[in-house]
Amino acid sequence: MKYFAFVCICFLFAGCDPYYKIQYCVKNQTSDTVYVKYMNFPDSLKVISPGTLCVLKTNSGVGYAKEKYKNQEFQTWFSTNSILVKKTKENSIKKVSESAWKYEGSRVHGGNAVLYVKK
Repeated sequence: MKYFAFVCICFLFAGCDPYYKIQYCVKNQTSDTVYVKYMNFPDSLKVISPGTLCVLKTNSGVGYAKEKYKNQEFQTWFSTNSILVKKTKENSIKKVSESAWKYEGSRVHGGNAVLYVKK
């Protein structure tokens, strides 16, 4: 009877969703400074130096972090509500064209959804 109770408890814990924490970040992989501006917020300018990582938002809750990343809720919001620009060597500003989201971390406990800004 003890073994049956132990097996039932193991199945109960295996079936529960874990607590997750996922951070949405921008990583600047260019040699230029990148600026992120949220259109809905007037004082939301973020300056991202070359080679640095900037956390835009942190989500946490119950569930699986990778599934939260896969539903693309924040990625879609970011692409429609923000401007990602970089300053060129001629001191002009142009919109960043090459960038891609990638998930880094474990499927269960959390990780980072990183937007890589490429050259």
